[in-house]
Amino acid sequence: KQRGSKITAHLNMAKKGEAADRSFVCSGNFHSGQLVGIFEEETNKGYLVGAMALKLSSSGREFLGKSVFLHHDTGEIVSKAYSFHKIV
Repeated sequence: KQRGSKITAHLNMAKKGEAADRSFVCSGNFHSGQLVGIFEEETNKGYLVGAMALKLSSSGREFLGKSVFLHHDTGEIVSKAYSFHKIV
């Protein structure tokens, strides 16, 4: 959902070839083809949280970027690359 530059999104995440098993809510701001926001897992609010920075592709159908979050098992800050595709 977008209101002005404010964005709220619900993301269902799955490992490649598997059914979606995790749901996240993300909120942030969209400016000049860039989306910067925070996210948290809906079932573990306040525990599984992080930030992401994404850029909109030139086709306008894909966001590419990275997330940063604390990996609780290792105690390390982790960065992962992501891509989100528009489904019509």
